[in-house]
Amino acid sequence: MKVKSQEIKEINRRNENGNSWLSFSGNKTDAVKKSPYQYNVLDTEEAVGKAMFDELVKYANENPGDIVILLLGGRGAQAMYKIINEKSQSDEIDELLARLHVFTQDALAPMAMNNGLSFVRDFERLLGDKFFEKIKERRIVNQNIWLADKSGEQNPIPQKLDYKVLETEAAVGQAMFDELAAYANEKNGDIVMILLGGRGAQAMYKIINEKSQTDETDDLLGRLHVFTQDALAPMRMNNGLSFVRDFERLLGEKFFAKIKSFTPMNTETDDIEGELDKYLEKLESLGGIDIFFLGLGPEAEAASHLCYIKPNSGAAFDDVAGIIPISSSILEHHINKFKVGGSAISEADETECRNATSILTLGPKAILSAKKIVQSIVDASTAPGKIASFKRLIETEFSSDKNEIAKQCDENPGLWIRLNPNVKSFILPDLLEK
Repeated sequence: MKVKSQEIKEINRRNENGNSWLSFSGNKTDAVKKSPYQYNVLDTEEAVGKAMFDELVKYANENPGDIVILLLGGRGAQAMYKIINEKSQSDEIDELLARLHVFTQDALAPMAMNNGLSFVRDFERLLGDKFFEKIKERRIVNQNIWLADKSGEQNPIPQKLDYKVLETEAAVGQAMFDELAAYANEKNGDIVMILLGGRGAQAMYKIINEKSQTDETDDLLGRLHVFTQDALAPMRMNNGLSFVRDFERLLGEKFFAKIKSFTPMNTETDDIEGELDKYLEKLESLGGIDIFFLGLGPEAEAASHLCYIKPNSGAAFDDVAGIIPISSSILEHHINKFKVGGSAISEADETECRNATSILTLGPKAILSAKKIVQSIVDASTAPGKIASFKRLIETEFSSDKNEIAKQCDENPGLWIRLNPNVKSFILPDLLEK
């Protein structure tokens, strides 16, 4: 499948009688076709508002996926906004709202964004808090795209990292499996599990693979909804450097035959962001993450990353997932850890991987909202940068101010794990070497 990359367009500026007009290079306007102007006469402003809302609903029903809308300021759409405000208090239009990317169409400048005469404040008053909590929020920070979920209040309480030193990688794998089994024994019903790529969980996967050859863990496996946590894109799903192929190799056919569902991040598509949305929608529909297996990636200046949340990428508390530009260092780290792990990689696989432009990753909110996190760090001998990263992770003193905490975590994303109150971390002795 051919994967399209985003075309970069230049913005042209034209001055006309003191007015500045911006246009994209290469855009051509089709010839305007003359036709009678169609309008409908309605008896009341409320009827106009209802008709406008019905047009939005009709468009949404006819067009799958996300919807971009431009808000109208002033009185013209106030009756529609009243309808939307009322409906957003319940779950009646939640599916519609979650598909909306909302933009304003004009503004006075310069002016403080919280000025009572700005359209932004007026829209907040008319549409209400619930509306803005439920619509899709997409932010771009330094070329990183973050998808936010503003539902639920984030009140982070920093924790000391609960880590345990074990003597062997096999012991770490057993401890990780025991955490999964204990969680399953404590919870009834299905379990949503996030897999960890690379070497960190390979010993656990070996245990699971062996047990799945018999019926010993069939009850547990039959309750698992399994998700991946990150991916390089665009890339064929059957590339030997994709996490999907590696999980299939490590966990085995029996595992995937017995679990309830497997949902990877789709990287073989023309619409990377749309597919990531579908992934998130399924994750949410299952009640969120039960158990999240995490590692720790080393970064410059003893910082670290979780999933692929990179330092200074602008990730915030409400960001549930992101699409970040790839770098040569990330590519080398990714390829090397697959080679060390024993993956079968062809020359064509490596060439395609080196042409990837983005990384899909779960974000801070996924980490903070997980009911349980199990972290493993077993490769300090081959990735010695993790020694300093782990030291900084456990020794960092958090600010008491939420905004400052967010800045600390943006500078060193490994810290996000310390804001989840239910974490078990298993490490080998070499991680504590000086």
